[in-house]
Amino acid sequence: MSLLGRLLLSLIAALWRPAVNMMERSFIPIRIWPHDLDLNLHANNGRILTIADVGRLDMALRTGLIVKCFKRGWKPVVASTTVRYRKSLLPFRRYELQSRILTWDEKWVYFEHRFVRHGEVAVIIYVRGGFVSPQGVVPPEKINALMGMDMKAPEQPEWLKQWQAAEQGMREAA
Repeated sequence: MSLLGRLLLSLIAALWRPAVNMMERSFIPIRIWPHDLDLNLHANNGRILTIADVGRLDMALRTGLIVKCFKRGWKPVVASTTVRYRKSLLPFRRYELQSRILTWDEKWVYFEHRFVRHGEVAVIIYVRGGFVSPQGVVPPEKINALMGMDMKAPEQPEWLKQWQAAEQGMREAA
């Protein structure tokens, strides 16, 4: 199945999946197909990131966020990712893609995606992303207000603070 086909099927399936709260974990079943593979006959690292995009889109649809953002001209973006490969995603096997929001800061939202099979995490991805408007990055506080949420960001784990510091160092070095 092509990436566009996977995306369209996920969009259609999201219409029948139950709504989720912004802070709930969403779950979608996925299968690794032959066109997802690299020369090592496991899921290609780029394809894994694209499938994680499908997980975020599923969350945004099931929370109602994507429609509200698109009405305002806001578009989803990814600013950075980090990936930990623990086990190969093998062809024809089913996995559960678990996606959730970890926390946010004044500019970005931090997501976690887990590819799980039989209770074992094969791949874990952390994404820093959000929405942009013609004026720039939409602050998470505006997204919270749009969704009728009045929450403080969950505390950032120490490793996330270190990742942010590393990202800042890379920006300054560029």
